[in-house]
Amino acid sequence: MWTSKMTRRQGLRALAGAAAGLAAAGCTQQPAPQPGRPAMPGEPVELEFWAWVPGMDEVVATWNRQRPDIQVHYVEVPAGADGAYPKLYAALEAGAVPDLVQIEFMELPNAVLHGGLVDLAPLGVGEHRHQFVDWTYEQVSFGGGVYAVPQASGPVATYYRKDLFDEWGLTPPATWEEFERVAERVREHDAYLTTFPTNNAEVLSALCWQAGSIWFGADERQWVVDVDNPATHRVTAFWQRLIDRDLVDTIPNSGNAFYKSVQDGRIVSLLGAHWHAEVLEGNAENTAGKWAVARMPQWDAAGPVRTTNLGGSATSVVRGSRFPSQALEFALWLNTDPATVSDLVVKGMGFPALADLSHVAAMDEAFGFFGGQRINDVFRESSESVDNSWKWLPTTNQALEHINAELQGMAAGGRSLREIAVDAEARIIRDLEKKGLPHRS
Repeated sequence: MWTSKMTRRQGLRALAGAAAGLAAAGCTQQPAPQPGRPAMPGEPVELEFWAWVPGMDEVVATWNRQRPDIQVHYVEVPAGADGAYPKLYAALEAGAVPDLVQIEFMELPNAVLHGGLVDLAPLGVGEHRHQFVDWTYEQVSFGGGVYAVPQASGPVATYYRKDLFDEWGLTPPATWEEFERVAERVREHDAYLTTFPTNNAEVLSALCWQAGSIWFGADERQWVVDVDNPATHRVTAFWQRLIDRDLVDTIPNSGNAFYKSVQDGRIVSLLGAHWHAEVLEGNAENTAGKWAVARMPQWDAAGPVRTTNLGGSATSVVRGSRFPSQALEFALWLNTDPATVSDLVVKGMGFPALADLSHVAAMDEAFGFFGGQRINDVFRESSESVDNSWKWLPTTNQALEHINAELQGMAAGGRSLREIAVDAEARIIRDLEKKGLPHRS
């Protein structure tokens, strides 16, 4: 573990400079981080890596056997906002940090804002851009800076109860128009096609992302917020109609009530990410073999396939590492070596950000829970069909909290989905203003 100190103001400048051209911010761009000194011949390189993927310790052990010159000490940390990130920000404040950290796409801009991550562009990470699905590389890139190596994503598809669909003479809907008709048919059997979770703003954002509503982005000078737009209105009007007609449930898409409804056949499909496969298998055991996966519905049946994403993470080098070049070498191995990526997929990493999956053995798996289907074929197409212009904001957590609060109120008779979206844009802009970040809407 090595030491590093950086002020929040410097972090603001780094992020604003990378994603938003500092002329608009009225300050000067921070110099690119200087790589640490090369290791002397024979000098052991020791790195510390924080992550939460199950079984990551075994993967790190494989690296350590292969690379006695660069040894990695693995520290398992809890995932997300209640674990890894407070620990990371506390370490940055204390000046004692790991060399590498797993970080979600949504959190990455905030970590850069804290001045916590090394820009990998000067270290040559751009030479490996072709190895990753384009939109995942965009998730870790701001302006000319690259702040992580993409690891995994959450491309979305339709999970559905094939046994019940077959029994009721239904096929998975190919378009959203068909989705509404299928939802009507499913209600005839006292069941719901799916749930619109009124506790999960990320689901609403993903549905809008697929429809071409790019809520968040960045141009050369500033952050861009565009929640209140025609594509969002189309999505919110559609789901509001389904809710008002009682064609979809509105319970959370996780937790005991949801999984009981899934096991009882009261909810018969789920718009879910790749990682939902493992969640379903672990929480609906008595439905094994009865599920299948299909492409998510499309707004334009004749146009190019458009999908969306829920989740995703990357591997960042933390500012202050003595050996950032060696840390990057490990991060690239972790996320591009076919055998390693395959092992991580099996352990539950998520869908690989790697572009060429032809040598990743786990991609060919036939899943017994899904009736022997090779579901990764569906998710591969989904991963390749995500719009790459979406950029999470450094205030993403606050943005989603605003929307979540309103969604929960909607469930109790509050405002409509469209009203929630209109209000969210103003609140998100205020959050950016409080942090002094340049923006437009």
